[in-house]
Order: sequence, then structure tokens, then C-alpha cells
Amino acid sequence: MSFEADALAELKKPRTKESTLAKKLALFLGSLAAFLLLGLLATSSSSKVGIVDLLGIVLILFVHESGHYLSMRWLGYRNVQMFFIPFFGAAVSGYSTPMPIFHQAFVILAGPIPGIFIGFLCLAFYLTSGNDMWQKMANWFILLNGLNLIPWYPLDGGRFVDYVVSNRHALSKTFFQLFVIGLGFYAYTKLNLSILIYLGIHTLFRIKRYYFVNRTAYELRVQRAKEGLSKSEDVPDEIATATIAKLTKALPLVGTGGVVAEYVRDIWIQANSERPSPFEVVIMGLTYLTAIALFCLYQFLYLPLIK
Repeated sequence: MSFEADALAELKKPRTKESTLAKKLALFLGSLAAFLLLGLLATSSSSKVGIVDLLGIVLILFVHESGHYLSMRWLGYRNVQMFFIPFFGAAVSGYSTPMPIFHQAFVILAGPIPGIFIGFLCLAFYLTSGNDMWQKMANWFILLNGLNLIPWYPLDGGRFVDYVVSNRHALSKTFFQLFVIGLGFYAYTKLNLSILIYLGIHTLFRIKRYYFVNRTAYELRVQRAKEGLSKSEDVPDEIATATIAKLTKALPLVGTGGVVAEYVRDIWIQANSERPSPFEVVIMGLTYLTAIALFCLYQFLYLPLIK
């Protein structure tokens, strides 16, 4: 079977099969156990991070991903699963039919924003009780969730900006990503956060793919506008064939047929997702900027005052 035929065959496979509750629990508990075990091995040789810190990080990751999980379930995503990724964090997977960008952006913000507000609640408990545990929890909640709002793909902030800004501006979004990567490398020299280097390298390797998906989704959206947007996740054969041909020509090393099929589905869903109204853009923008402002106030004004 040819590469293109393999991708087409993947696209024809139904995605409606839901994993059983037992399989979802096994994935969650197994990945959590691996995260804790490898985390304990890593912290055993560190004097800065202990078991209590590791458990605190797990709690924060769980709260963050629960926001994504619950919002996805509420909005009708299918086969929603939460799992931990050792040495990296946690994630929630699931899929849906084309839906309004406003809903997709809500799913993204439902992870970090509640975490930031919980962090400020912990800060209030600390100021009331003087218990240093609450200060530490506030630091972790606000830091991890605030950093996640940085407009750097694949962080939540990067995905949010990518969704909200029209794919018409695919090239501008690419230049913006390069600018943020440059800022990230500069911040690394000041803060010595190695995660910034990993994110920068990851984004640089994939930036051409992001541009292609955005540009192709916009071109397809213009084409689809004449016929009306589709609410189905099934990609018509002629569109699938044409998109696969574009993808394999522009990105010859993109991956297996299954990977290509996922890109084609992503392009199809983006092209058929309803753009937000000006009012919705304002609401989303104010929500995002408020959370960023709270993170910056805590990180750059409050913390230096108490040190």
C-alpha cells in the first residue's frame, strides 16, 4: 500500500469507538505510577526537590488537566482521556467534530486559568495563616499555570493565540512564533529554565508544519465558504486526496500515513470551525490578558517584595 493510500485508509477508519472505563483508568493510573516512580528516582539525588514537592506538582497537573477534561466532556468531545507524561507533565486527549473556535478556546483556557485563581486562593490562606505550605502551593500553581499561558506553541497560550487569530494570517503567526522563540532563548540566559530550550527546539522543528496547516486550512475554508461549512468530521475523498498530495509535497518527512491522516483531519476541522464574533474575541482576549497580568503581578511584583 502506498503512503497516500495508507493515509486515506486511516481517514476512512471510524473514530467513534470509545475506550472502556477500565482502559481509561488503566492509562491514567499506569501513567501516574510511571510519573511518580521516575520522579522519585530523579528527586532522590536532588536537594532542592523532595517528595512533598513532587506530590504538589502532581496535584497541580491534575487540577490543570481536569479543567481541560471537564470542559471537553461538557462540549461533547469523544474518547476523552487524561494521562501523565514522565518528566514532562500531563495531557488530555480527545476529538470532536468541527465546533466554534470560541468553544475550542474555552477548552484551552479551562486548564491554566482556574489554576491561577487557585494559586491566589492559596496566597490568601498564606497571608491569613502564615503557613509556608500555602505560599509554596501558591508559587507552584501560579508559576506552572502562568508559564502555560505564554503564547508559545504547543503550550496552552500558543494554542489559544493560534485558534483566535485567523488562519488568513498564517505567515504572521509564523513570524510571531519565531519572535517568541527568540524571547524564550533570551529568557533562558536570564532565568536558566532548560524547558525554554526544549520548547524552542521543538517549535523550530515543527514550525513549517504549523504554517502549512494554518495556510492550507485557510485555503480550504475559502473553498468551503461557497458550499457552507460542514459539521461532520468525515473528510470527503476528493478533499482528503488533494490535501494529502499537498502535505506530502510540502513536508516529505512528515511521518507515517497515520500522522498524515491526523494532519488532514486537523486541517478539515480548522477549515470548518466557526470563527468567533468580535464580541467573543474581546471576551476571550480580556480573559487571557487578565490571567497573564495576574501571573506577571505575582511573579515580578509580589515575589520580589517578600524576598
